[in-house]
Amino acid sequence: MEIQQKQVQMLKASGKPGRYIPSEKYFALHDFIILLIKNKKVITLFELLELAKVQWSTARDADIPCMLLYVKQDMEAREILRTEYCINRIPYITFNNSRHSKFLKQIINSVNLQFIH
Repeated sequence: MEIQQKQVQMLKASGKPGRYIPSEKYFALHDFIILLIKNKKVITLFELLELAKVQWSTARDADIPCMLLYVKQDMEAREILRTEYCINRIPYITFNNSRHSKFLKQIINSVNLQFIH
C-alpha cells in the first residue's frame, strides 16, 4: 500500500516547472531561508550553506545542501529572493520586495501543491 505525500513542484531558474520535493521538506527549507534573511537582511550563499549544515547536522538526509539550493533557486524564480554579486563575485542573497506574500497566498490556495503517487 502506497501513501500519498504532498509535493511542491519547484520552478527552474528559467521559470519552467522543475522537480518535485516533499512539501514538509520544502517549507522547512523555505522558512529557514526566510528567517535568516529577515534577521540579517542579506546573507552570502556560503553563510547560508554553513548555517544549514549546523541546523540539520543530525538529519539523516544527506541532500540538505542540494535541496537548499533547489529551494533558493525556486524562490528566485518566483521573485521572492534575488542574488547579487559584488566586486569580489561573492553571491549575496536578499529579498526581492513584495513578492513573498503573493507566493504564500498561492501556496495556501494549493496552486502548486499536488498529490503524487
